[in-house]
Amino acid sequence: TSLPIGTPTLVPSRFRMAVTVTLAATLSLLGPRVRPSRRRAAVASSSATGELRGLLQMARLKNVPMGAALVAFGAYGARHAPPRPPTMVASQLVLGVATTTIVTTGSMLINDYHDWRGGVDTAETKPGRPLVTGEVRPETVKLVLKWGYALHLTLLCLVEPAALRLLVLANTLLTYLYSVHLKPVTGVKNAVCAGIISMALGLGAVARAAGDGLHPLRAVWRPLAAVAGLIWHREVLMDIEDVEGDAAAGVRTLPVALGVGAAARLPPPPRGDPPGG
Repeated sequence: TSLPIGTPTLVPSRFRMAVTVTLAATLSLLGPRVRPSRRRAAVASSSATGELRGLLQMARLKNVPMGAALVAFGAYGARHAPPRPPTMVASQLVLGVATTTIVTTGSMLINDYHDWRGGVDTAETKPGRPLVTGEVRPETVKLVLKWGYALHLTLLCLVEPAALRLLVLANTLLTYLYSVHLKPVTGVKNAVCAGIISMALGLGAVARAAGDGLHPLRAVWRPLAAVAGLIWHREVLMDIEDVEGDAAAGVRTLPVALGVGAAARLPPPPRGDPPGG
């Protein structure tokens, strides 16, 4: 007997295992405990107010409205698909925006922590970063990330249908892979970052449409590809701004590897066909 739409269901054990592994993997990138000498240097100028200000700076909150807008635009793009009940659509869109916000801001914190711990962000290359100046302690970043991803996984268990839940989980996994393995890979990190951000469009489409599949993505594949291309180009431009620091730190971004002029003229990766086409 099938349950009516909106009836809470138990989260499958495989899914619980998947989100547990995701949380463990995400937290593992934070690495070992900070060495005492670095901890003392970081604590020197930190305070509660200063840390909060520094954390907000690290989170790049200016990206949050864009993520929420992409979710809403994705839902609008799937407006001709068979709709789910309005209350269900509203609740899932709110969950979609909330999980997207946590992943977006959390990835920024992870990125800054990883760059600081790996020696990419230093007083010479990134003198204003809160971890470099000591305004934010590394232990505080780890604490915020642990609680943030715990909240994220709790909300993830409320997301329906399964296709939407897996889409959010895939976004989280891509964020982890980007921060740990793909960021140093020339060009690949730009493409993955574009895919992570543009995925918010698909999330909104799947949240609005009825059914338990990814078919609503067909309605938004063109704007999704366009957003991915724009984000690709934005990431290249940001790499161009950081070309001197990246070159000094040994980070082979596209501008470092190909030159600023050649990188600026690069087109985005091929967009391919619509899902299911």
